[in-house]
Amino acid sequence: MRYKRLNPVRLRRILLIFQLPILVVSMYLQGMYPMGVTAKNTREAIIKKFPYYDPDSGCGSLDETPPKPNPESTPATTGPLLPTGPDPGVKDPFKGPKITPTGVILHWTAYEYKNPQDLVNILRGRVATGFPNGRAVQLTIDKQGKVHQLSESLETKPIQTFVDPSWNNASIGIEIQSITTDSVAAAEQDLLSNAVQYQAVLGTIRELMAKYSIPAASDIGARKGVFGHYETTTTNLDPGKKYMEKLRAELSQDPNAPPPNIDQQPADTETQSGAGSNGCKCTTGVGLNGSDNPSKVWNYLTGKGLTAIQAAGAMGNLQTEGNFNPKIVEKGNWGGRSWGGESDTVPPPVGKDGQPGYGIVQWTSPGRKQGLIDLAAAKNLPVYDLGLQLDWMWTELESPYYKSRALDPLKSATTLASAVSIWQDKYEVGQDFAPRMAFAEAWLAKLGSGTGTPPTTGPVADTTGSTGGAGCDNSGSSGVVNAEGYSFPVSPASQAAHKRVTAMSSLPCGNTGGCHHKGPAGCCSPAFDISVHTNPVGTPIFAISDGQIVSANDNYDGNAGCFTIQLKSSKDNFIYAFLHVSQLTVKTGDQVKSGQQIAQIGRTQCARNTYPHLHLDRGCIQGGVPQRGGGTDCRDPGIIPLINALFNGLPA
Repeated sequence: MRYKRLNPVRLRRILLIFQLPILVVSMYLQGMYPMGVTAKNTREAIIKKFPYYDPDSGCGSLDETPPKPNPESTPATTGPLLPTGPDPGVKDPFKGPKITPTGVILHWTAYEYKNPQDLVNILRGRVATGFPNGRAVQLTIDKQGKVHQLSESLETKPIQTFVDPSWNNASIGIEIQSITTDSVAAAEQDLLSNAVQYQAVLGTIRELMAKYSIPAASDIGARKGVFGHYETTTTNLDPGKKYMEKLRAELSQDPNAPPPNIDQQPADTETQSGAGSNGCKCTTGVGLNGSDNPSKVWNYLTGKGLTAIQAAGAMGNLQTEGNFNPKIVEKGNWGGRSWGGESDTVPPPVGKDGQPGYGIVQWTSPGRKQGLIDLAAAKNLPVYDLGLQLDWMWTELESPYYKSRALDPLKSATTLASAVSIWQDKYEVGQDFAPRMAFAEAWLAKLGSGTGTPPTTGPVADTTGSTGGAGCDNSGSSGVVNAEGYSFPVSPASQAAHKRVTAMSSLPCGNTGGCHHKGPAGCCSPAFDISVHTNPVGTPIFAISDGQIVSANDNYDGNAGCFTIQLKSSKDNFIYAFLHVSQLTVKTGDQVKSGQQIAQIGRTQCARNTYPHLHLDRGCIQGGVPQRGGGTDCRDPGIIPLINALFNGLPA
């Protein structure tokens, strides 16, 4: 047989064909597994010890708070959302005669645009082709919650006309970016599920209502109020009826008011015993001894024979689970809907394991929930009665199953760590030991005398059984004011108390680029996370300078009783943001003095389940106008030398 000699050019082509797939796979794997990362076993060991630290980020030190999720992502409350002019990325913004806005119309941009300029081009194209049902649009809000202005001013008459042109003379239109779909239901669900964008929409509408005196109550005949596009035409469905119903329900409420059901305990199980000057209401339950829910629970547990260590271990778990609130519902999405907040009834078991949980123990499985319901019926009490829930909890603990695996070992526990662990692993079957232990330490220090009567100030807050509003007996502290009129914002006045607290900002901060984990490029940012080494919850927070409370907003990240405070300083004109706090002693509009206590460090849920702390930053100045703090894209770096100086001025 004769072999034909292979042409060298053809040979190279054949080899290239075989090499290309190998090259593609190699590039893909390099993208997934880049060179130079920490060895897997070393990385896992580091993360186990410091769960919020990324060994490969190259950012900061082991003193950083968790980069995910971002606790400062609160677009509706952290600063003005309305742009001060047309978006820089929009060429030739809409120009026209002026109007007097009396209403807002919401649209969605399902399958229509990728950026504001695309939208401008689409809208202009519609006019050019005589599109019969165009949109009057001045603003658009993208999926990241960024607000873009498409017109010369918010009072510019849009270039388009509705079927009813009178809307053009009275309305500001907002396009909300949605998904690429032909399904109305899918587009509406996309809008409802994007919390960041929704908060930006809500905040923008509130600013427009304040700016132009647009009423919350809608009068479609007078073109006054807030409307969906579907309400102004007979052919459109955007942005969906459920979306508008949700918006209207929130727009009708005072944005600074506590959520519904706060301090509305039933008369047959709770009686009001007093109200302080800050509006705080303390309640006393029938059949339970104590001034608030935690002290009632403490007395109940110690009355059952538990030692202070054992009771504190249980208390740390109960605060983590239900925050001593017998009405609380587990937050999450099950059965096609969102759950959370409070309820007078036990929610049905709709999740795989019976979620959502309910009450002080967060009972989840159908059998445990039904047991609570049955006991309530037998005693003729509501399911949210605190004494009833404690009785059901103890009934479970004394049952053969839990007695041998949980109650008996708990009664033998002689260390706080073992008491916390036994309750967590054998009764609650919960996660995250660290916050449970931190709360247990706080309760042991606060109630360990066995008296069951909390001191007037102490380490734990937000545990009165209500879920919002100012707390009780928390205004007895004050900060030390320096010669320039500024005060270090966290008690106590000691460097040792705040220096090198695990997962907090380094103090003093030597990084001129930023002292906080989260910045516009991921790392780092001119902001501080400040706490204390032990028992951080309830630590007093002080005004950093004289000034006015611009806002004090509840419900941070959906957690009632968790607040964000914006303080505009009369010293430097900056607006300082205090995040993850609770138990306010101030309200919106109050004038405060430097060093005055304004709040306390909130529970772990107020800080996205991280170590309880204060997040502090101040907004930048744009166009001579001070911006609110809290966001990551507009922070003034001057806060770094200020906090460093205040820290260095504290006693060692």
